[in-house]
Amino acid sequence: MLRRTKTNSVTILAGCALILLTCGCRSSGRSGASGGLFASEQPRVRHVICLYDRRPWLSADVEGDRDPEGFRFRIFLDVGKKGGVHLDGTFHINMYSVGRGKDGKKKRELISDWHYPTTTFTAIRAKILGDGYLLSLRWARKDTAGRDVEIVTTFEDPSGRKTNASTRRLRIPRYDDYLGLAD
Repeated sequence: MLRRTKTNSVTILAGCALILLTCGCRSSGRSGASGGLFASEQPRVRHVICLYDRRPWLSADVEGDRDPEGFRFRIFLDVGKKGGVHLDGTFHINMYSVGRGKDGKKKRELISDWHYPTTTFTAIRAKILGDGYLLSLRWARKDTAGRDVEIVTTFEDPSGRKTNASTRRLRIPRYDDYLGLAD
């Protein structure tokens, strides 16, 4: 007959804790908070599709000038099924000022960058493209208006796999350009 003692109970509890720590917890289905899949179950993103409106500019300046201080665009993650999907992961968006220096050589300078989990952004649905995200971002520098910029968008899944979208080049208008009044 097995005799139960306080020492046996502590040994059993310690053994269960050791098993949980070494094996971890496993679950099937969706994670509760974000509605995405676990990293091991999450499909690989094949393409990151970024769509920009004709005038994606945001004016969010408390100082009152009309130069844009940010922009808005939509992202769809293609995993090879019909339409985009919502997934756990992180969006990395880098904005570079591009042009020529005083010496005439091409110049590319990082002027803003953003790194946010997908759950930060508004989930959207489009008839043809499926599920996606609406991003509204403000840039760091006030002197960004009137520059040519390149936007580089990357999706990183929880496993660290990265998928880049096509680089997008935009001309950020100044106030006169924004109203169509430029010379």
